[in-house]
Amino acid sequence: MSMAGISRISDQMRTNTLLSTLQSTNLKLGLLQQQIATGNRLTSPDVDPVAADQSFSVERNIQQQDQLLNNIQSATNIFSETDSQLGNAADTIVQQAITYAASSVSTGATPTDPSLVQSLSNSLLNIANSKVGDVYIFGGTNCTSAPFSPSAAGVRYVGQSAGMMGMLGGGSGATQVGVTGDQAFGAMSGQMQCSQNLRPSMTTDTRLADLDGASGNGIRLGTIVISDQSLQKQVTLAGCDCIGDVIDRINTAGAGEITASLSSDGQALQISSASGGLTVTEQGASQAAHDLGIFRSSDQGTGFTGNSVAPRVTLTTSLSNLRAGAGIDVAHELLITNGGGSAKIDLSKAQTVGDVINAITAANVGVKAQVNAAGDGIDVVNLVSGAEMRIGENGGTTAEDLGVRSFNRQTLLSDLNGGAGVRANSQSTDPVTAGESDFRITASDGSTFDIALGSARTVGDVIDLINNATGGKVTAGLATVGNGIALTDSAGGAGQLGVIATNASDAAQDLGLTGDSVKTTQTTLAAADCNPICPDSIFTHLTQLASALKIQDVNQRVQELTRLGSKLTSDLNNLINLRAQVGGLTKDMTNSQSNIQDEQTSSKSLLSNLKDTDFTSAVSQLQALQTAMQGNLIAASRIMGTSLLDFLK
Repeated sequence: MSMAGISRISDQMRTNTLLSTLQSTNLKLGLLQQQIATGNRLTSPDVDPVAADQSFSVERNIQQQDQLLNNIQSATNIFSETDSQLGNAADTIVQQAITYAASSVSTGATPTDPSLVQSLSNSLLNIANSKVGDVYIFGGTNCTSAPFSPSAAGVRYVGQSAGMMGMLGGGSGATQVGVTGDQAFGAMSGQMQCSQNLRPSMTTDTRLADLDGASGNGIRLGTIVISDQSLQKQVTLAGCDCIGDVIDRINTAGAGEITASLSSDGQALQISSASGGLTVTEQGASQAAHDLGIFRSSDQGTGFTGNSVAPRVTLTTSLSNLRAGAGIDVAHELLITNGGGSAKIDLSKAQTVGDVINAITAANVGVKAQVNAAGDGIDVVNLVSGAEMRIGENGGTTAEDLGVRSFNRQTLLSDLNGGAGVRANSQSTDPVTAGESDFRITASDGSTFDIALGSARTVGDVIDLINNATGGKVTAGLATVGNGIALTDSAGGAGQLGVIATNASDAAQDLGLTGDSVKTTQTTLAAADCNPICPDSIFTHLTQLASALKIQDVNQRVQELTRLGSKLTSDLNNLINLRAQVGGLTKDMTNSQSNIQDEQTSSKSLLSNLKDTDFTSAVSQLQALQTAMQGNLIAASRIMGTSLLDFLK
């Protein structure tokens, strides 16, 4: 009870108040002691929630900066070793090979010992398999195993064309770390690039992501406006996944008046109107009609076929859809030879492009098939430097249909014989020999036909020249098995079909029509395949240099050594340029490292301001709390020790 404004405080209330004060002071003392002991004032987030949230963000930044600095250090080590090994390859290997080739030209008629060149090749192999720690620096993304391995046919590259990537700061995203064996040594430069346009016909299930689009920018979905004399509709294409979805959206909006379908070749969309006056335009900033090849702002009457949307070849593309639906010959085989290995590729069970690629790559003859960068064909890569790859037919048109036949009508004469081309008198600038015939074909009935290559630029041109000149007595074409030009005699005489050079021209030999590799019967002549595909690599050039040194014919040896000297000089220039690029990247990394270190210093300073204990303030508060604690204890002992009798005295 209370009297005259005087409240009565119970013993229990007094006890609780004192205990609460002591506990609060004790907790504050404990927190300050922990902050002083650890140097961290944010012992728990509730001490300063705002500062705690900021400190978490800053700590994440510091961790990311630490990772970037570690990445840069690792990349710097790789670049340093790369620069060193590129220098060794340039100065110790290639420069010596160039000097040796030049000195061999000047030795006269005596072939030179190729053992030194073999030694250089072995040394280059060691350089190409250099590593930093467990990382093979020239292996690309396959950096955990040696990228180059010697074989009986040459040096095989088992690395990747894509380089290792790393986050190195600078705001440019991932950066390539080091260089690949292809960039440094030309390991994957021997390719049979697709000679056919394999772009498939679309089906309604063709994904929009697999279309290059009529503008070459893919398919950017938006809203289009379709109109004719009866209606005008906005068609929103957002969310469409395949070309069938686009067709359905247009047909739904068109309500039977305007319809969309695939063109007959499956390369484009076809839009039709029942009443005429058809137009297709964009809504706002949309580019969908342009990308789909159907933008038509002028009256198209009752319909039109759009521009090709360029369907891409993918691993899942059906073989029957290739070549705008013409498909390929899967009843016959591909013939692939590479060095000493050969394989017949059976595609009778293949359904997709992926099946073809797997079958070729799995043949284990040192080749790899892949969809080309343009998305319109398949390339086959020779992975063995020093080995000659050839891809031909086995009675059908499989290689031709796939565009991978290495000797075909479109093959340039200048590409034959490893780029040495065809030495034709009729194409000579020498006024003495210019215009003269290059070789003579003798039919079985004894009739002869002189052939001057003249303006011929391709293998197909040569075949046409022969067929036009022989009047049907001798027919030229491509070999039905393997590769090369094939001649067939239908003159019906008792003699032998044959080819000889005229006017000392080398054209027949360069075309494979004469020489030890030619196969003949009375009425057929199968020329040699003179278009081997070999990597234009340093290893290849060293292998060819070793072979050239042993050539007995002086003129031929000098010609080959001169050609290889030029090739090796190009190799040397490439290595020098790569060293310059590596140096530039190393400088960029040094600058990036310095910037990140500066950023990290600022981040750590900010974190210190957010988290670190202010010892002067903390000690002062600790002393104040200790004094308060002492006062509370003294007060408690005096107050808690009194009773009613003390007041009655």
